[in-house]
Amino acid sequence: MSAAEHPPGTLVAGKYELRGLLGAGGVGAVYAATNIAIGRRVAIKFLGPELSNREDLKARFDMEARASAAIDHPGIVDVLD
Repeated sequence: MSAAEHPPGTLVAGKYELRGLLGAGGVGAVYAATNIAIGRRVAIKFLGPELSNREDLKARFDMEARASAAIDHPGIVDVLD
């Protein structure tokens, strides 16, 4: 996945403006972004487009988000959406 797929300035879900690619791995990429309504800095993780039709990977992606959201610790990121 290249940064060109989601260039800076891209609006995601009508409220997050991408700032740049933070890193990419085997199943996706993480981008720095800002919630434009409140100015909060966030990170957005995308599942790679070549894998987005795989139900097992989408389920794993959702499970990871739920697991992270269930943990309240300063060393674990908050999951917003």
